[in-house]
Amino acid sequence: MAKIYALYKGDEYIADGTLEELAEKTGKKLSSLEWMLTPAAKKRASAGSSVLVCIGEEIYVKKCVVCGKSFQAKSHPNQKYCSEECQKAGAKILWVKRMHEQKKFSQL
Repeated sequence: MAKIYALYKGDEYIADGTLEELAEKTGKKLSSLEWMLTPAAKKRASAGSSVLVCIGEEIYVKKCVVCGKSFQAKSHPNQKYCSEECQKAGAKILWVKRMHEQKKFSQL
């Protein structure tokens, strides 16, 4: 999951979002924003310098393609299944579908 950050300059709030969104909003390089997260950058930060603070993570709510139940995709935003059982069932459905298609083409 993508982390959400807030960018401050001193006590003034500038923007929030993922690192990519902050780079787009502020015009700062992505590498500069990534550097701001390092321990060295935090040590060198002075009273008026820019600071990045992690405020949370994006939550992806998905619908399982097998059972239709809503779930939070924890491991990957493109996750399709709510559980291991649904993943196994989905693999079986795909296998049967491919076998059916192979039979169609072999009959031609």
